[in-house]
Amino acid sequence: AVAAADEFILVTTPDASSIQDVDRVLGILEAEGRTATRLVINRVRPELVRRGDMLTPQQIMEMLAIELLGITPENEIVLLSNMHGNPIANDDKALAARAYHNMARRLCGEKVDFIPILEGRKHWWQRLWHRT
Repeated sequence: AVAAADEFILVTTPDASSIQDVDRVLGILEAEGRTATRLVINRVRPELVRRGDMLTPQQIMEMLAIELLGITPENEIVLLSNMHGNPIANDDKALAARAYHNMARRLCGEKVDFIPILEGRKHWWQRLWHRT
């Protein structure tokens, strides 16, 4: 199944079993001499990361020693969009859509900053103060 591919995108969630599965696949790819791999981390919950109840994307990348393609936050809008048959990528306001669009741009070779999803939302007065 890997013979026809030049590059690989592996997708994980921040839970241990998913990370272990990706690690096994990485081992298979490396045994085949395939090293062009990138990682997508799905369903990141910033509040759990901040509390220390979920691994950070940095910790996951260090464990797997793989280049990061993108991070998508956990969001019920993705589930609802999927249920209604509307691709989340079509929702201009959804953070997950921005994350997916940025991943596509990175795949095309563009340098795109990662969305700082772990920083949390600023208070209204912080947003007002920083307006230019």
